[in-house]
Amino acid sequence: MINYSINNNVFTETECADIINFCIQHGKPFSYRPNELWDCRRIHDEGFKEQIITSLMNNYKTGNFNLWFDFDNFNLKNFLISLTSYYNGRYLNLHKDADSELTSVIVLSNGFEGGQFALSDSNTPDIHFNKMDGITTYDLKIGDMISFNGFKTYHGVLPVTNGTRYALNVWMDNINSDRPKRKVEKTLI
Repeated sequence: MINYSINNNVFTETECADIINFCIQHGKPFSYRPNELWDCRRIHDEGFKEQIITSLMNNYKTGNFNLWFDFDNFNLKNFLISLTSYYNGRYLNLHKDADSELTSVIVLSNGFEGGQFALSDSNTPDIHFNKMDGITTYDLKIGDMISFNGFKTYHGVLPVTNGTRYALNVWMDNINSDRPKRKVEKTLI
């Protein structure tokens, strides 16, 4: 069984547009491998990162960020934030995160087709979505967030067939970052 939560309207449409604009202006292009076709921008601005984490914590305190565990006991040590853009058939195959006890993905745009978020409870899922056995998809709307243990749960994004799907990805860890890195096999097209 996958522990996950979906929270609707975590950010308003205006907040989503502001986040996209900030990330496009201030984010640094990021890739795991030099030949990837992944449109990702890592955000290093500490003020922006703190603003996002504070917003999530405030949403948790008011009951707008529901989780399957007590977030007050989550000793946040490290977090990364990125903006990903999917368009023209781009997708993210199923994978597990190397360093995220709590991964949250917030959809920031609307008007796109495809791009469903996918979770799998299988230990050996078809990571390229050729077969959908054991894979559950979610149609998240602008401002909606899905959260799960990224270190333990296979997750990905199906191809976007029309428009652009922007998402803010937040990886949170409650242990020190000196843990050995796992090799992660990702196909990002």
